[in-house]
Amino acid sequence: MIARLVVSLCCTLLCVVAPQAIAAPALHAMVDVTLDGAALGSIGIARPGEPSLVALERVAKALGWQSTVLTAALRLTGEDRTVTLVAGARTVRENGDLRFAFLEPVVVRGGHWYVRANDAGRLFGLLVRVGNGKTIAFARPEQVSSNVVVREVVRPRVPKPVATPRSVLRTSAVNAMQNSPAGRITVSLERTGASQFFQFSSQTQGAGFQTSLTASGSTSIDTPYATVVVGPASRSTTLGMQIDPLNGTIFRGALYEGVSFNHTDRMRSYFAGRRLNTGTDMIGETSGDPFHGGATTIALLARDGRYEETIVRRIKRSHQSWGDFSTETVGGDRGAAIGIGARTRGRTFLEAQASYASHGLPLGPNDAPISIDLGRTISPALTIAGGFATGPQQPLAPFFGLYTRAGAFSGSFSVTNRTLTASGGFQSSRGSFLAYVVPGAQRFAGVSGSLYLPVATLELASTTNMGTRDASLVARSLRSGLNLVAGIGLPAGGHAGPIVGLTLPVRKLVSIEATLRPASGGHSTIRMSLSMGLPGRRVRAEPTVKTLVRVAGSGTQSLRLFVDGIPVRRFAPPEVRVEVTRGAHVYSVESDDGTLGSLDRSIAGDAVGLPLELTLLPVRTVRGRVALPEGVAFPADFNRAGIVIVLEPGHVSVETAPDGSFFFPPLPIGPDATIGIDPDLLPREVRVPERQRVGEAEILFVLEPAARVERTVFPDSH
Repeated sequence: MIARLVVSLCCTLLCVVAPQAIAAPALHAMVDVTLDGAALGSIGIARPGEPSLVALERVAKALGWQSTVLTAALRLTGEDRTVTLVAGARTVRENGDLRFAFLEPVVVRGGHWYVRANDAGRLFGLLVRVGNGKTIAFARPEQVSSNVVVREVVRPRVPKPVATPRSVLRTSAVNAMQNSPAGRITVSLERTGASQFFQFSSQTQGAGFQTSLTASGSTSIDTPYATVVVGPASRSTTLGMQIDPLNGTIFRGALYEGVSFNHTDRMRSYFAGRRLNTGTDMIGETSGDPFHGGATTIALLARDGRYEETIVRRIKRSHQSWGDFSTETVGGDRGAAIGIGARTRGRTFLEAQASYASHGLPLGPNDAPISIDLGRTISPALTIAGGFATGPQQPLAPFFGLYTRAGAFSGSFSVTNRTLTASGGFQSSRGSFLAYVVPGAQRFAGVSGSLYLPVATLELASTTNMGTRDASLVARSLRSGLNLVAGIGLPAGGHAGPIVGLTLPVRKLVSIEATLRPASGGHSTIRMSLSMGLPGRRVRAEPTVKTLVRVAGSGTQSLRLFVDGIPVRRFAPPEVRVEVTRGAHVYSVESDDGTLGSLDRSIAGDAVGLPLELTLLPVRTVRGRVALPEGVAFPADFNRAGIVIVLEPGHVSVETAPDGSFFFPPLPIGPDATIGIDPDLLPREVRVPERQRVGEAEILFVLEPAARVERTVFPDSH
């Protein structure tokens, strides 16, 4: 136990003393993207102060979807769905109908269609994890979830069409790169009368290094709960608490404590440790990927140093048009098992798993289950599911679950195996709150929360177990020097009393806190703690080059330069130099009064010595309308909402409103600008009107059928 604690402490100190390099702010950087652990390449873009973007058609290809580039739109087909996206627009059409809207417009850059990483996850129903702006990890949800967890992929509401003409947003400013703490270490000692209690906790997040450790005890340190990960995702070593390598359809919910060496590039990992639910030691290897051909695990089990059994497991998972399907087989010296699982797609889904195992296998209480449940997505924020479950060591019992979410609020409710649980929470930049309750004989409940004010932080904590309550409400002042701690506490088995203390900063990210709080039996507890924040590791500066931008027709007023949609510099015409990272960037300029601007132009950042020429054009708006001639029949399902109007040059697009009207907000428009309807998104029965020059008058497009059938009378034949 002490050895595990020492290992984690040493690893944590390595993260603190690791050499740091100074990073220079970059306009954007390419990001590596993975799907279910498989690398898709550098198809993402990290933006300073903005969410990361990802090339949507590349993710679609990895999921087995087909992509077709139209005039001003991208059509994705897969899983019995056809999704259409329009360049510069937020709206998404599914099978021809408006379904939902992205948080940002679609950006077309370098021939790729970029959207927010979270928008891509919502479109395909993927879990998304963005790591420090350096990686974007997509993962398909588990095919067969446990019978007490309800998962939801939110489908947003159907929006009204919104005109978003620029393919690159210009609403964000360049934010200075700041050092965010890479974790926190806290050591505390409590003394009540003659007894004392020690606690150590560590949460760190560094480049290729993460730790999570909690250890406590009175006279000695109890078994610490720790997980330490060393190395990048492609090749890492994990020590401490981990998911059991045998965990799947047959062996459920088990943890093991040990070490594993993971090599995702070769789809291979080696492990050694102890399974906590059965107390058996285990060593073995896993090779392959469940989603690509299947994975095989070979594990040797022993107890008290004596060999018990060899387990071979084969698991394979697949995504079908109707849903997800998995198969698993297990064989050993003393028995065998087989299991299958499936879940359908759609708002109403059916989930089932069935398994059979002989008694010779090392099964736990929840292993080899048989369950079936039916779920329904009631609304974009509410999902329910219910069914039955049983197993070799548990009787047949019903279960029910509910999950809801509205903005920053979330809540869940579940009943399973005669146990009822409920929870609710709130999470925002100003604070967080979590409450949970398990009624019945256990009568277990808890509340925790934090509120961040300009001058202080409020912290609330309360737990109730078997009728005994322990609660506290503490306020900490936020000043640069000495800070006060004050509040009220209600200890278990005691009376309410004041909490007072001081927090003294020793140096940057290091502080000592001493508090006096009430304890049970009328005593008082003195608590001394040392907190240390870990500075984030800084990446090395990316190589940069200088690009010369020349502007024609500028006049005398000052201009603003935009790179990748971000305002980076104000300058006097006719030219300016800007330092950018290597790679392709999008440039444009605007006058301070907003009356002049240039079209977006792209040039490679490593094209040294090649000036970029931009021409200022008058900024103006364009209005128009799509009309239908009177007395002419059109398809019954045809309407004028969502018709894509494209402005050239610039390839800027908007969608029409239900009455056929459209509007381009202020844009730089030259004398040769033309406007027309995207022909790829019109029905074949409708003829595409000719493009028109942009003038001062309102644009009018009149649609006509592609062909008219005239009545013809044929003579009688003999």
